Amino acid sequence: MNKYFSTLVIFLFLMLQGSSSLWAQRTYKQGKLVLKIVEVVMADQNNAKAAKMMEGKKIQIYFTPDKQRTEISMMGGMARMSIIADAKDTNSVVLMKMMGQKMKMTIGEKMADRMSGGGEGQLPDDLKIVHQRDKTKIILDFNTHEVDLSYTGEDGKPVLMKYYVTDEIITPKAIASQLPKGLDLGGVPLEYEIVMPGKGRMKYKAVEFGKLSDSSVFDIPEDYQEIDPAMLGGMGH
Repeated sequence: MNKYFSTLVIFLFLMLQGSSSLWAQRTYKQGKLVLKIVEVVMADQNNAKAAKMMEGKKIQIYFTPDKQRTEISMMGGMARMSIIADAKDTNSVVLMKMMGQKMKMTIGEKMADRMSGGGEGQLPDDLKIVHQRDKTKIILDFNTHEVDLSYTGEDGKPVLMKYYVTDEIITPKAIASQLPKGLDLGGVPLEYEIVMPGKGRMKYKAVEFGKLSDSSVFDIPEDYQEIDPAMLGGMGH
């Protein structure tokens, strides 16, 4: 079960993106964004089965200018995982509910750094980012344009990413992502694809956007048992 949850933690971090400080005529600083995972492929057979189970699942992101919650249901609703972050705090809280068990753990900034391609604050020397402003899409009534990014990972292999981003949605920069730390795409991705040759690929797209109707989604429940992040492979240190 630890490998299963480790995989879920990794992919949630891959999907969570920071936001732009830019403003457009129409902007949303709070709301609920629903993303659908359309493809997950992992070369590592130890994690491939868990990753495959995520295809077709929906990720719900609730956000205000200060807080963000991302959650995903799995195994037909029998399991749920959430990450709650505060823009003013470098730590985040992960909630896991599975087969009657309720667990929570606090993860720090170093974990997010390790999960970003650029390590602790250093952008890759060969980083290339190209805004294809002539390649546009309307996604959920939001204007987006293509952003292509590439760099060499720590293992020496290329990392290739394609985004369709909008600056009409503004979410807090509370959680790091697969982006190298310190890089701002200039918007929130509504479509996203990452390809890591020899490791795998992942793709998602936004399928719903609406109002935030209940601010209690950011509350940390008291009936969850605190666990050590080391139980998931030491990723929280």
